[in-house]
Amino acid sequence: MASLLDGVKGMMTDAIVNKVAGMVGIESKMATSAIKMFLPAVIGGLINKGSTETGAGGLLDIFKNGGFGDDNIKDIGGVLADKSKSDSWLETGSDLLENIFGNKQSGILDGLLGSTGLKKAGGSMLLKFLAPIVVNKLAGMVFKNGWGAKKLSSYLGEQKSSIAGVPGLSGILGFADSAKAAVGSATSAATAAVNTASKNIKEPASGGGGWWKWLLPLLIGAGLIWYLTKDGCNGANASTGDGDKVEMTDGSDDASAGSTEISGGPTANDDGSSSVATDGSTGDASAAMNVDYSTAKIGEDGSITDASGNVIHAAGSYALDADGNLINDAGNILLKAAAIPASFLEMIKGYLGKYAGVRLSLDDDGNLVDASGKIIYKKGEFTQKNGFYYDSAGNKLGRIWAKIVKAVTDAADKTMDAMKGLFTDLITKKEGAESSYSLSNIEWKKENNRITNFSKAEVEGLAAAMKATDNGKVVVNVYTNDGADDKENMKLSKARAEVVHDMLVALGVPDGRISFKGMGTGDNKVDISSK
Repeated sequence: MASLLDGVKGMMTDAIVNKVAGMVGIESKMATSAIKMFLPAVIGGLINKGSTETGAGGLLDIFKNGGFGDDNIKDIGGVLADKSKSDSWLETGSDLLENIFGNKQSGILDGLLGSTGLKKAGGSMLLKFLAPIVVNKLAGMVFKNGWGAKKLSSYLGEQKSSIAGVPGLSGILGFADSAKAAVGSATSAATAAVNTASKNIKEPASGGGGWWKWLLPLLIGAGLIWYLTKDGCNGANASTGDGDKVEMTDGSDDASAGSTEISGGPTANDDGSSSVATDGSTGDASAAMNVDYSTAKIGEDGSITDASGNVIHAAGSYALDADGNLINDAGNILLKAAAIPASFLEMIKGYLGKYAGVRLSLDDDGNLVDASGKIIYKKGEFTQKNGFYYDSAGNKLGRIWAKIVKAVTDAADKTMDAMKGLFTDLITKKEGAESSYSLSNIEWKKENNRITNFSKAEVEGLAAAMKATDNGKVVVNVYTNDGADDKENMKLSKARAEVVHDMLVALGVPDGRISFKGMGTGDNKVDISSK
């Protein structure tokens, strides 16, 4: 019978994962890693729920009453591209998780977060997104094959082996420890074999069966060893050659997903996640994701993509530190210097500018200085444009590392309340507050300028701040390079600025307090500035 996990994993294309990452506010590589843990967790919850015919019958009622089935998962990309559809999808996911996990949901989510490094808000959203996919897939199989409660319960029981190889999942879901279960099963089988054999052995007439008392444990031990080492036992092979290397398979056809080779344990990454080094050169998350940086490119918008065009690191989310490591704006290492191919490093430096590995900033006199405070260019000898410093000849010097940049890119720490506070300071022009803010995660459909992705926390925080203050106005400034030339870019930027304006008005912001302006050619971004 087909594996439910394999069927659902096949739907997680690079394009879908990238969109999900944008929705949650994390990088694609972290989303990929989390999905590998979260999908089996949802399946495990269904296994627990349907472990009895009564429980399976309850699932059948959910499938029928909720209209679940294959038709609902034919256009996941379309769901992600439509705000109203994605909101409805997440609400459905929330209801499903309540049914599947009940009052254990919070504890299970906490356990999953500890294994992925996600924040709770992002992890909760990801789990809500995945639950309807798994349920619709399973419901489709049920209706296609005409399964009743008994068959569904049996099928779900068979799926336990497909998720058994996911580290730590058994404990999170409350499954019995797989190793203990295997030993217990083996011991029972061996004992049964010995008991059967003992029926044919006559105990000596004298001596009280003394020799049998010490022979029986030996026979049980021998039977246990035979059971654990015989071919095909539970689909696992134990290698005793080196003592610290175990290969486990989960029974799936995908060798890369179903086989995990652990040698000495996982590597702790600088960003708090853990992964297994796969190339022998580094133990960071990027290496574990098998990204080939020798073929990676930097797009016109500044995003780092793989050879297929999938976004690895979004524009504005990375830099080089003084040691040459590729880092995010929180300072966490994305790729260690030793693992960066020379050709790719040159591309990074070319995009980031002459001082790519220097955290440039302005001193109190407006001079451009490095991290130690040394003046690189005096005030008036450089300009600022589209998030970068340039010299008078137009050569890119390096990124603008203002306080606001870190607030924008550190998506994990953003909440609606935090963004409301930030925008309140901006609107009221509080002393020390920034005068502009670049919205993150804004993505557009080029053909009709519809927003396909945005940070809900930022937009709702801005709207809340505007409604909470009696006065103060903001301007929506939009830049784009999606057009064929400057003229088209100006037209596009004006149209997109109006879309953002309309979205804020729809959220209850007084129309007269928001103006909008198309800024023409520039890195795709939406700036909110006080007026």
